[in-house]
Amino acid sequence: MNEWPGLSQHKWYDLSQRYRRDPKSGKFVERYKKIENNTGFVEHSIFSDVRKNELQNKLKSKKSVPVVCAWGVSSDLDPLIERCINKISHITKTIGLLKKGTKNKYFHPLPTLQTDKVKWVSDMIEKIKL
Repeated sequence: MNEWPGLSQHKWYDLSQRYRRDPKSGKFVERYKKIENNTGFVEHSIFSDVRKNELQNKLKSKKSVPVVCAWGVSSDLDPLIERCINKISHITKTIGLLKKGTKNKYFHPLPTLQTDKVKWVSDMIEKIKL
């Protein structure tokens, strides 16, 4: 991200660290629901209650730096999104590319097409400048 000035100064956290590298959101949703429903394990996410101290330590390092919200727009992510919002909305400023007509659906930085990825970064840089 060094070629995109301004983005390196923001905080980036995944809704679920265990499955964050899966480019297919449908598979990600299937996996996180399966593990949570079958085992009750929610600690894959830094926004779980069990990892409260870890999240607080990460957020207090640079309070003036906003958290970039970019988890995607699927309603299947609502449980994870709610966990995140409940943990960070009162602690720190957030920024992201919000989908029109929604309150908590932020576009993901890695859409399928390369041109859309470049557009996401460009749009995000413009938003940060505001």
